[in-house]
Amino acid sequence: MAKIDAHTAAEYFDQLGWHYRIVDNNTVLTGVRCLIPCYDYRAALEVRTGERWVYLRVLLQRDVLPARRVTVLRFISRWNQRCHQARLLLVDDCVIVQAEIATVQCHSGAFRDALSAVCRYSELVGVEVSVLATNPTACELYEAVEAARENDYSPTAGRNLTAEELDFDFDLVVNPTSSSAAVPATSSAAR
Repeated sequence: MAKIDAHTAAEYFDQLGWHYRIVDNNTVLTGVRCLIPCYDYRAALEVRTGERWVYLRVLLQRDVLPARRVTVLRFISRWNQRCHQARLLLVDDCVIVQAEIATVQCHSGAFRDALSAVCRYSELVGVEVSVLATNPTACELYEAVEAARENDYSPTAGRNLTAEELDFDFDLVVNPTSSSAAVPATSSAAR
């Protein structure tokens, strides 16, 4: 297995024409300038290499106040449902976008794709994360909109369900010892 280190990551950045700074044998720092109309959003990007993984991380927001963390976490969780190749994380009081590449699969194309993913998601959510993390009014408004959305999409919204309607189960067939065709399990409940 080829060793991926900061110098390998630097070679990938050179191929892309990016400026960077090698911090140590496993860390490269650079930056991302997100193209957002009417807003100059810049973020630090770190590439950290390890024995098995290469991590690309963009720091979107630091010092997320404890009172705002639940809202920020809800926002990034909703985005993570749609993210591919990268994910948003709340680590201590910082929001980051992170992509990982297994070292055995790391080559210039995979590096370029991961870099593109962290930059794309930084551009898409960076400002929103910043506003939610620092503006209490925006945070409250987001929570109100999310609560209304959950009520609108809930199949049981506005219904008072009986105990019988809430008590449901599934009869799952589990037959790990037989290699023949699955045989339905007998149900103890009459249906």
